[in-house]
Amino acid sequence: MKKLVSTLILAALAVILAAVPLSPKSGNGTYPLGKKDQVWPEYPASQRIWLLDQSTRYNFDGTWQPYTRYEYTYDDLNQLVLYETSRYIGGNWSDMGAKEYYYTPSGQIYETLYRIVVDGVWQKNEKEHYLYICSGLLTQKDDYWFYNDDWHNAFVTSYEYSGTLLTNENTYAYDTTGFTHDYLFNVYEYNGAGQRILWFQRYVQGDWEFVFDSRSLYTYNEDGSLAMVVHQDPSGPGSTWVDVSRQIYSYDANGFLTEVLAQSNYGSSGWQDYYRYLYTNDAHGNEVQVLYQTVSDSIWTNVYKLVNLYSDTANEDENVPGTENSLACYPNPFRESVQIDTKGQRGELSVYNLKGQLLRSFPVAKGEKPAWNGTDAQGRALSNGVYLVRFESGNTSSSRKVILLK
Repeated sequence: MKKLVSTLILAALAVILAAVPLSPKSGNGTYPLGKKDQVWPEYPASQRIWLLDQSTRYNFDGTWQPYTRYEYTYDDLNQLVLYETSRYIGGNWSDMGAKEYYYTPSGQIYETLYRIVVDGVWQKNEKEHYLYICSGLLTQKDDYWFYNDDWHNAFVTSYEYSGTLLTNENTYAYDTTGFTHDYLFNVYEYNGAGQRILWFQRYVQGDWEFVFDSRSLYTYNEDGSLAMVVHQDPSGPGSTWVDVSRQIYSYDANGFLTEVLAQSNYGSSGWQDYYRYLYTNDAHGNEVQVLYQTVSDSIWTNVYKLVNLYSDTANEDENVPGTENSLACYPNPFRESVQIDTKGQRGELSVYNLKGQLLRSFPVAKGEKPAWNGTDAQGRALSNGVYLVRFESGNTSSSRKVILLK
């Protein structure tokens, strides 16, 4: 299922993670009413009903033109395993980058790997390692950058909690000698309902030679949905906080998000509209379109839009034969080949795509340990994605979804 030490490195990462507006989260780590069925990685995979397959960004210059495409691949537990980006150039989609996700047996992300395309060649770029305490809460994240043909420590982030609520998030940057320095600190406060009401952030550079503080204040509607976020900066050292900008959230009668309006505070002129996101939802609350506009002289102008495609996980296998997922395959996901455990039985192995189309099949001799190398019947390499491996022996059959990640 197509569904997820240098300026040059940072710029490349910015290209991969081109801004995609997500639904705003409320302070208790959940999305506003109506958003819980979507795919965003923070939400447990086991509870996802609708999976975001693809999001395409169109820029507006008088007409809508395709610009960037984001594609997501999931395993049979609905866990996001691959997030790919491509750019529309010269009438064709060209690969930009990809992020791979790897999970513990309990479903927690333990590693992610970023790759980018440079001069037409896929290259390693960044990876993250995650550590958890026994209760399952994230306690540390290590970031690495790939350069000079090796992985190098970039950042380390530690997390502290009050119960299950995140209260402190501290990030330290590594220098060229391997020592860490203060870099970014986040502090969170909550109300009695567990909703976030304050986010304080301190950015540090050059061993406290430059320090920038900011904070955000959250308010909520009676139904618990996010109503407004006000961003503040200090007016000077030791002085009071000053409103700088704010986002106002609007919902329809079903509780689905319809608008995020951003305003800037111009002092004596008061709050002035700056930009907005307009959300179009289907009957399930999935955002099928997100429109971004800016304002000038009270006239709203289209800048870009995102068009999203979803899959209903309850019906995802309707075209695929026998997806009872009882066949052992490893490694899964795989890059070079996947070995299929047929328990030494004689039979036939078949590979399908998720449209139910047969891609290749081959006989399996008794005692053989078959493997599939990600090619079709003509030996052509298949693209990244989810495939179904099916083994039939006599009157019995078993199958498993496998994920190809090159």
